Amino acid sequence: MVNLNISSIYSGISAKREKKAKLSSIQKINEVQYNLDLADIISLYNSIKRKIDFYNSQVKIYGLENKRFEITKRTYSNKEIVPSEYLAKEIDHYNFLNSITQLELEIYELRDAMLNKSKKAPYERLF
Repeated sequence: MVNLNISSIYSGISAKREKKAKLSSIQKINEVQYNLDLADIISLYNSIKRKIDFYNSQVKIYGLENKRFEITKRTYSNKEIVPSEYLAKEIDHYNFLNSITQLELEIYELRDAMLNKSKKAPYERLF
């Protein structure tokens, strides 16, 4: 003899619906978080590209600046300029070099932020 209990059948169906609804909710939350993370990563990537373009232009300018500073060194060694003028140009030269180094560091920081964001997976587990 088969004994059917309607309340246990209903509770089983209800539990299945709740589980399905919870899974669907988790999937939607994860999808939203994924899209937000993806937008952040794309933004960081674009920032890196802009910084690299600027860095490359600064490196080209530094090549010219370096040639100009070599001329300044020669004029100083020939005693055609006073030490204070040479020192001011030397400080400018090294400040420009430091600004390029700072750009490199900023690019690395952006890269690290992008990599950390892409490794981060705070998504709720489905099972």
